[in-house]
Amino acid sequence: MTVFLIETDYKNKKVKENSYSKFAAFLFFPFTLLSMVFIDQNELLLVKLGQLFGWISYIASFFLLLVNSQNKYLGLAFIISLLFFKVLQLAIPHFRIGYFLYIVFQSVLYSYAGMITVLRYGKLLFNQAFLFLFLNVTIMILQITGVGGIYTQMLTTHGTSDSVISDTLFVNVLELEYNIIQGRPAGLMDANVLLSMYGLFMIGFYFSSYYFLSVRRSIFISVFIVLTMAKIAMIGLVIALLFLLLVGRNDQRFHILFSLFCFSIFVSFYYFLFPGLSSYTLSEFSFSASFFLRMNEIASILFNGSKFGNGPFFEGTSYGYWVEEDELLSGVSALLILFTKYKVLVLLFLFVVYFYFTTFNRLRLSYSSTASGSLLVLLIVGLFSFTHPIWTRPLFWSMLGFGFLPIFYRFSPKIRRLVKDKNNLIN
Repeated sequence: MTVFLIETDYKNKKVKENSYSKFAAFLFFPFTLLSMVFIDQNELLLVKLGQLFGWISYIASFFLLLVNSQNKYLGLAFIISLLFFKVLQLAIPHFRIGYFLYIVFQSVLYSYAGMITVLRYGKLLFNQAFLFLFLNVTIMILQITGVGGIYTQMLTTHGTSDSVISDTLFVNVLELEYNIIQGRPAGLMDANVLLSMYGLFMIGFYFSSYYFLSVRRSIFISVFIVLTMAKIAMIGLVIALLFLLLVGRNDQRFHILFSLFCFSIFVSFYYFLFPGLSSYTLSEFSFSASFFLRMNEIASILFNGSKFGNGPFFEGTSYGYWVEEDELLSGVSALLILFTKYKVLVLLFLFVVYFYFTTFNRLRLSYSSTASGSLLVLLIVGLFSFTHPIWTRPLFWSMLGFGFLPIFYRFSPKIRRLVKDKNNLIN
């Protein structure tokens, strides 16, 4: 009788923990996303709203860590350490080591929570992610055509609400007047560059999945990428194609090829519907400027030890001459500066890379498709670091989390069980 009561109590406790974990997963992705949308707004009320959403996502990630960690006390110690570094950062803003440790702990927390959400609540996350994708496609159409006027760009901070909103449908280049938001729509995000990060996440998450691949969804992914006109998302689609042709399953190869085919069709439609706008967004200058703005900064820091010196590293190309001295266009640039100042971090980085691929090979031997999917997410979402200094943003790490699965798999028996259970369901 005593044993029965103990087992019943244990089962009830597990059911309660699982319900807490599922509710936390339900809140985690939307509020992390909303926090990033509102935190960069110009209105103080919206910024405060973004901070509130950020704390909700923090609490949700705490629950996901505690419920899904092998050792609850270790998980609690991690959370207390993170909060300590947060308080230290607020109390002593110029204490760089404290700030660095806070960012590291925060990144690990959101990576772990993001990975757990994919492993345990993939369908929930997929439904939330595709709903946001659908809303963004709708808003982008209104932004590009100008039908929505200034109301569809209320949340964007690139392009101003009092700028000219003109018709772009069937308007040629000689008659075209357009707002930047029409050429580079931001959807519900505050800038096109951040919407492109969402596009990369959807490419990595969708094409690495087992259950969610479908013709309709592949078409929708292609429409989204075309409407954003984000060059990094286009590159991400091509990299995903090459990766899946090499190591993907047959269904993945079919859908990435089909998606690329749809992409080429929709680019043609875009060119037909918006001839004037496409002369800018699809021009050679648009592609080269987007590429060289980042590459000039990265190359200058890597070889000259400064951002630009007297001009662009690659002579005759675009570079960010207007960017303030303490600002960066690329997250890779920020890493290079950090590596230059603290040489020991280079060794640490190389060790992490070596350790990742060692653990990746172990995971691949048992669960090849899961390992390949995690690497695809890491490559595609990680690509965004070339376009934006994103390292301090929780949303980026939550999207990147599944890419770190091999490392968490190595250290946590609980993660190994989750991976095993996920693959048993598939097989």
